[in-house]
Amino acid sequence: MKVGKYIRTECEKERLRTARIGKLPWNKGLTKETNIVVKEMSIKYKEYCSKEEVKKEKRERILGEKNPAKRLEVRKKMSQNHSDISDNKNPMYKSGSREKLSIKLKKVFNTPEYLARISGPNSCHWKGGIAFEPYCNIWGDKYFKEIIKDRDHHTCQRCGITEMLSFKVYNQGLTIHHINYNKKDCHLDNLITICVSCNCTANFNREYWQNLYNFIICGSKINATKFGFITTT
Repeated sequence: MKVGKYIRTECEKERLRTARIGKLPWNKGLTKETNIVVKEMSIKYKEYCSKEEVKKEKRERILGEKNPAKRLEVRKKMSQNHSDISDNKNPMYKSGSREKLSIKLKKVFNTPEYLARISGPNSCHWKGGIAFEPYCNIWGDKYFKEIIKDRDHHTCQRCGITEMLSFKVYNQGLTIHHINYNKKDCHLDNLITICVSCNCTANFNREYWQNLYNFIICGSKINATKFGFITTT
């Protein structure tokens, strides 16, 4: 027991629980925008939770065997609750539930405040605005891109999907990807044919994809030399 911290007995806890039955909370329906008291409490709570000693105490409270989810009775209760809402008992399966949730999420995600919070420099994926940098001059030449695709047999070099299948699945053809992510570096060894899905994946963990695609290009170059497509001096 910590000194100076008030600890309620089980009797007091039960008395408080029964006293709240049938009564609405004082802050029900109130928000930070409509009520000054709720706003002040929210600010104070954020300041309190941001303190290092509070964070440390919360972590220690659920570490190891202190974690409630490791208790047998809690695990059984959680399992029972999950089984009670499985299959058709799940409220999300009710008619109109998914549509209502979709409308609520769209209202949240389409607000200017939310979009500003995840766009530009505020985004965790911000790379300094490199998406707006210009490409090299030859990039606009469609015949140049066809040379790359011909070399790669019009196939995604990661997942193996063909150009024809890409049109059916993604409604667009294969794309040319800059391996070192430098748009102005349009050397043949820095370009590789991939599909739309693999191109989106390559925006994350860039060092891994750069090493992988460099390895693929080196392998195809060795094979091309072996079969006489590239001559060495």
